[in-house]
Amino acid sequence: MTKKTKDEDCADCWSPSERKIKAFFEFTKKVLFYPVVVLLVKLGVTANMVSYFSAFVGLVATVYLWYDLRIAAILLLVSLAIDGIDGSVARASKKKSLRGSITDCFCDQFAISATTIGFIALGLVDPVIGALYLVVYPTVIAFSIIRNIIKKPASYVLRPRIIVFAVFWLYVITSLNIFNYVILPLSLILLYQVIRDFYVLRAHLKN
Repeated sequence: MTKKTKDEDCADCWSPSERKIKAFFEFTKKVLFYPVVVLLVKLGVTANMVSYFSAFVGLVATVYLWYDLRIAAILLLVSLAIDGIDGSVARASKKKSLRGSITDCFCDQFAISATTIGFIALGLVDPVIGALYLVVYPTVIAFSIIRNIIKKPASYVLRPRIIVFAVFWLYVITSLNIFNYVILPLSLILLYQVIRDFYVLRAHLKN
């Protein structure tokens, strides 16, 4: 039973180096959000419900891009905060699993894709650059999960969501648009990781 739990803990989208850093933030979140987590568990709210709600708030933030950028920016912060406690809820309710990790990743990517499409539609991001970002980001996350499952984890996985959101917040505050200058190099790094992971997985299948 212990070994199974350990394997499930590693079968997520996090690399070993990230998991060490994540452990520190998990402790911080446990202290900051402890009352909220306890209340959610008592109310029977599951980690999956929290993940779905985070994605929903991200979708609402995308809709508000056409109405009020400031509200959209605030909603993105709320979505990130909500997303930060789903794992804590899973651990507190002792229901941490690979299925939950995949649900969390899916909801994250849903919110990322929705907001990115919104940025493209508003003309903030070049369509080609945005399309590349929309393809390589979820592919990297999917490959990371697979690599963890087969016990060949990547040393590091780039996750530029907060960076891109920070660029949006900068735009809301200053009207300075540097989306393309930030997303393009990030997408190229993600593309490299996709190609790297593809060959790792391909080599594994030969064995």
